Amino acid sequence: MLEFMRITATHVGERVRVLLADMRGLGTTDDEDNAEHASSVEVVQPFGLLTRPTIAATLEAVVARLGDELVAFGLLDKGTAAIDPTPEEGETRLYALSGAYLRERADGSMDLVTASGKAIRLGASGGTADKPVAHEGSGTAGHSHTAGAYVAGPYSVTGTSASATDSIATGQGSANVLVPDT
Repeated sequence: MLEFMRITATHVGERVRVLLADMRGLGTTDDEDNAEHASSVEVVQPFGLLTRPTIAATLEAVVARLGDELVAFGLLDKGTAAIDPTPEEGETRLYALSGAYLRERADGSMDLVTASGKAIRLGASGGTADKPVAHEGSGTAGHSHTAGAYVAGPYSVTGTSASATDSIATGQGSANVLVPDT
């Protein structure tokens, strides 16, 4: 039998990569003490995905009862606003409560959208990613030209150093990592 239960806490398993949830039956909010309580209920998630939601009064699980054991087959937050923009046909979207989302379009292109002002970090797990992506219009480090003592025929040519700061030309930079034009 399937039923809905409210999630009250979550934690990741200590020996196995699995999400476990503490939950209680859906009763009236003023009679929570008499609602069924369950601890460390395993939450089935797609292979390769481990997500841990933010606890909210509107967070519920679809639960199956197998004898005395409960297994959660899906979590949903009935208080979450509609997704904007609406996913297109053939699109897959992974989103976070912050509003950030990863969007894989049917044509194979991907969008990674962060919450306002947040960085996208590309790199190894546990490493640091603190180098900006160079793109069209990005400034480059200054460079110098130095003329030394050169001989041109019977004359010696000397010069001084000159410094310049350039920007990456139109059409240059990364073709596969695209950023907004700011």
